[in-house]
Amino acid sequence: MWAIWTTHNKLLHEGQHFTASETMNLIKRYLGKVDGAKEKVSIEAMACSQATDMGLQLGLLRVEIEGDSLAVIQKLKEERVERSGIGAYICNIRTICERDQDCVFQYVSKNANGAAHFLATEGLRQNEETYLAGAVPSYA
Repeated sequence: MWAIWTTHNKLLHEGQHFTASETMNLIKRYLGKVDGAKEKVSIEAMACSQATDMGLQLGLLRVEIEGDSLAVIQKLKEERVERSGIGAYICNIRTICERDQDCVFQYVSKNANGAAHFLATEGLRQNEETYLAGAVPSYA
């Protein structure tokens, strides 16, 4: 999600266009550097934070975020102060949700995420730059 957010900002603020495959290459290069469970949880927390921010910038009053990191989803649903390595992301997300949006966080297994995988793969194959906001591509 952070890569999509980055390309969105580059387009909005700098007028730079990125294809879907360029965005995927950015993600692959970054994920190649990620090692260990803690970093992967941090990436998932960062993606949730950026998705929440994106919803706020788009003016959405309700945001539903699905993630495949059970640890992150559980921490977002808890009401206690988060003091782990992802605490800053969790705090940021909660602040936005309490102040500006109705947020729903749902855990989905990687196996259940087939539709998102299909949309990403097909978008790359067709060399599309697509942001799904209230619409689904015709090939879905």
